[in-house]
Parts: sequence; structure tokens; C-alpha cells
Amino acid sequence: MDSTYGNQLLSFMDAYSSYNQILMHEDDKAKTSFIIEKGTYCYKVMPFGLKNVEATYQRLVNKIFKEQIGKTMEVNVDDMLVKAPKRADHIRNLAEAFILLR
Repeated sequence: MDSTYGNQLLSFMDAYSSYNQILMHEDDKAKTSFIIEKGTYCYKVMPFGLKNVEATYQRLVNKIFKEQIGKTMEVNVDDMLVKAPKRADHIRNLAEAFILLR
């Protein structure tokens, strides 16, 4: 909460299905395989529920938003906050965040 002091505008975003956006490393795909009647399957993207999913995702968003965190953004796993003291700054900060999210 202290990090929002002095900012008049706040936009909260949730990265829906965020973990499913991270591709599995080729060496790790076999480690997620499972067998059912119709064949053997393995994950191509990181599924929710693996032990290190949250930490891996947090490292990824920290890397993507490293220049913004603490200044124009705050990030906690898949919850993001874009902040600004003025409307014009807020529009610019949101645009910057959306560009990085692509």
C-alpha cells in the first residue's frame, strides 16, 4: 500500500491463465507426461499445480517489468498494478505495460 502513496490513478490487472503462457523447456516436457487409454501426453506449457510454477512466473514478470516495478508498476505473481500521479502519466504508463505484455 505504501507504494501507491501520491498516485491519484491506479489500474489493477489480473493475468488470466498466466502460467499457461510459459512454454515448458524441452527437457522438462517428459517429466510432466502421463498415460491414459488414448495415449501418452505431456505438457507443452507450464500447467498450474507444479511445485515451482509461482516462483517461475514471478521471476518472469520481474524480468519483463524490471524497469517499471517500484516506479510505475507493482507486480505480485499474476496481479499487476499500474499507477500514476496524473491522468496523462497514467495513460502513458498503461500503454507501456500493454506493449510489454504483448
